[in-house]
Amino acid sequence: MYMIFKAIPYATPPVGALRFRRTLPIDYTQHRVINGTQFASKCPQVPTILNPNEDCLYLNIWTPTLSTSANLPVMLYIHGGFLTYLSSNDYESPQLAAHDVIVVTINYRLGVFGFLCTDRQDVSGNVGLWDQVLAMEWVKKYIHIFGGNPNDLTVFGQSGGSESISAHILSNVSNGYFSKAILESASCLSNVQMRSRSYATRVAHRFASFMNCDPTHDYIQCLQNKSVAELIIGQSAGILWNVNTPDAAPQALTAFFPFYLCFGNEIIPKNPNQLLQTGNFRQDLRVLLGHQTIEGAFLGMVIDIVYALFGRYNPSVPFVYVERQQVFNNIQNILTNKTFNSIAAQEYTQTFAPVYNARDTSRLRGAGMHAIGDYGLTCGVVLFGYYLAKYSNFNVTVHQYYLSYANSQSPCYGSVWCNGPTHWDEIPLVFGFPYFQSGYNSDDRYLSAIMMDIWTTFAKTGTVPTINNNQWSPYTPLMVGDIQVD
Repeated sequence: MYMIFKAIPYATPPVGALRFRRTLPIDYTQHRVINGTQFASKCPQVPTILNPNEDCLYLNIWTPTLSTSANLPVMLYIHGGFLTYLSSNDYESPQLAAHDVIVVTINYRLGVFGFLCTDRQDVSGNVGLWDQVLAMEWVKKYIHIFGGNPNDLTVFGQSGGSESISAHILSNVSNGYFSKAILESASCLSNVQMRSRSYATRVAHRFASFMNCDPTHDYIQCLQNKSVAELIIGQSAGILWNVNTPDAAPQALTAFFPFYLCFGNEIIPKNPNQLLQTGNFRQDLRVLLGHQTIEGAFLGMVIDIVYALFGRYNPSVPFVYVERQQVFNNIQNILTNKTFNSIAAQEYTQTFAPVYNARDTSRLRGAGMHAIGDYGLTCGVVLFGYYLAKYSNFNVTVHQYYLSYANSQSPCYGSVWCNGPTHWDEIPLVFGFPYFQSGYNSDDRYLSAIMMDIWTTFAKTGTVPTINNNQWSPYTPLMVGDIQVD
């Protein structure tokens, strides 16, 4: 038994002069009755046929009780999508709420609307993060009405949501709102995401020029005068204006995700590496984080399109002829760190495919996507956990998971070369999709039950349960503790 309340506004609509700027808490004197039966519009994103709306800062609540004395733990989910796609509407949460927790899912501004970063004080970037802060403030103020404990908040998220959470952990603006955090598959140390404010400003200037707004004059007002559709189309054309530049990030990802987290502003004042290695973060957190076997297979589908590789890195394409040198070149060209990209290309093509067989190129294809996934996502989340533990003198308790099971709806399920789950594959299991959506099997349901138990136990206690009589150790000075879930 659970109750759901949809489309509760938590912030002033970020329209007009508030586009690209921090918005304000909602003024409920203007709202007498809220229709909580339908999801709100998605925030502007591709494709525009989804009918996105800038008035999109709403949250949804799943609760097993309305007793104000229940004092249940609260789990606030920040959705992924590389800070560019998706919305809270994509994450139904009845199964999680059935574990005696309250689940809150939120919309926040995406892409150019949420992460345009400039050298101007009034548009300093990361307003999507500020939206998330307002949502946390809302939970602190109002969640008791829905049976929740305002002082027991766990934030959890995947991909861009996980990166957001890692930024909040390092931010004095927001890290006081939660005591526990779950990071799935990414952090702000991920190599393809965090940008300096100076770099992000150059991106903003290139975008303004593409949109026929003079970057040497008041281009922000010019961009504010553009329609939502115009901005989305311009952002989507990043492959035309934001790839072949000297300071571009990995080309495939820069083309699709030109606007992202930036540091050098109030919410992320310094490079995250610097904040971590000086211990400049909250020291009493409990953190659960982890990743999938081959995170890069999901990115491979994007890379396949951008580089016209005809299915080379698409898990659903069974056989593509490929030579070792081709994969070597792909790794070398996509990794942005030119000091070791050749070494990485050599190591991955040799380690994952020590013997080349023209009739079986599956190991080579896997090598390419292991390299891209490790570089772009996996290493960032593992290092983030390690740094949290090390530079807090292990006052921050960090547990790590590793998911090696590809559910039956995964693009890697049955793939000849993708040897495990990829990016996003934990989501159906964490939210219990196999229990209320078709297409899943009994193994999916079995593992989903385990993962929901892990996530909700952590939210309730800050610890992780014993699984199959295996103790799950946190990071220590001598080892990195993780448990394989399969």
